[in-house]
Amino acid sequence: MHEHARDETIPRFLLRSILAVIVLSFAAVIIGQNTGLGLRMTPESTAVEQRRLLFENQPAGETIVRDKDTGRIVALLEPDGDGFIRGVLRGLTRSRATMRIEGEEVFLLTLWEDGRLSIADPATGERFELNSFGRDNLNAFARLLASREESR
Repeated sequence: MHEHARDETIPRFLLRSILAVIVLSFAAVIIGQNTGLGLRMTPESTAVEQRRLLFENQPAGETIVRDKDTGRIVALLEPDGDGFIRGVLRGLTRSRATMRIEGEEVFLLTLWEDGRLSIADPATGERFELNSFGRDNLNAFARLLASREESR
């Protein structure tokens, strides 16, 4: 039996097309970062309400959420609940670990004039826009801000 050698090379026009897409992608990113052209930025808004929060992990797995300024307990996160809040906290604390920032983990929960809600780490500058994650997840954090009225 005679075997035929198969030509398994990639056509040149396909390689050139792939290379062109890669080069154009890098160029678009560089232009966007340097000029802001083509980037969708959220306009800054004025803070309507802010709360500095401490999250204290307990030996039994709960997390106490405390108002940094008053020292009052805002909420108790059960070990098997509040997965979204815990996930966001993991993201914020991971950034601290990466940057080797130590000290008290105080996070700033902010309600903006345009209705957005965000949580930020003043130590790293990282901020999560919570409205992007759906109403239920937004409400999980909104209750931490709303509880201010109850604690007065």
